[in-house]
Amino acid sequence: MASDAYPFNTHGVGSDTGENHALYNISIAMSGYATTDGNAVAGAVNPYSYKDFSTLPTNKNDGLNLARGGVRYQKVLQILATYSNYRLLKIETDSSADQDTPPTSLVFNILFENDSAIPTSGTATDGSTALSTKEAVLKDLIATAIAGSYTENVLYYDATHVTGTVDRGPVIEELTISAPGTNTEVFDSITVTKEGKANAVGDAEKPTDNSA
Repeated sequence: MASDAYPFNTHGVGSDTGENHALYNISIAMSGYATTDGNAVAGAVNPYSYKDFSTLPTNKNDGLNLARGGVRYQKVLQILATYSNYRLLKIETDSSADQDTPPTSLVFNILFENDSAIPTSGTATDGSTALSTKEAVLKDLIATAIAGSYTENVLYYDATHVTGTVDRGPVIEELTISAPGTNTEVFDSITVTKEGKANAVGDAEKPTDNSA
């Protein structure tokens, strides 16, 4: 039995109705990112791990690149949840990406459950640049994640066998991950576009009136 102890009408539209949903396309062009093999700056932003390929990384540096790119990708996903829960609907990289080659582009669609919670303005992490749209706010969040420095225990594949050490195979090791470019280079590599009305019923979804 319903009770007036639950003031539903004061909370606005619930996120499960779709009323506040919004779909954004995120594109990251990474051809200009640092590629120093095995270095803390290498690896770009990579949604894959060595487990996603039928062929294992050729050498240790390739395994390290994959792992560092994966850390940046996870940091991007974490920071995008700052204001709202979300779902990823599509993830694509360029065709050159494999177990030995970081992607030069990454594109994904993200559906936020509560777009109204994302600010429409703010100040960028550089402390001075004004942000005037939701897209700019999201772009700054992503740039912050990619350009950050991290030290984490990471699983990667080491294809090298060194006498007296662990045999080749999966290794968990503390790695340092650094920015793959300057703050400006990283920020300029990101494009955020809002994709239509994800909270509206499309014409193709509307029932046809056959009464006439």
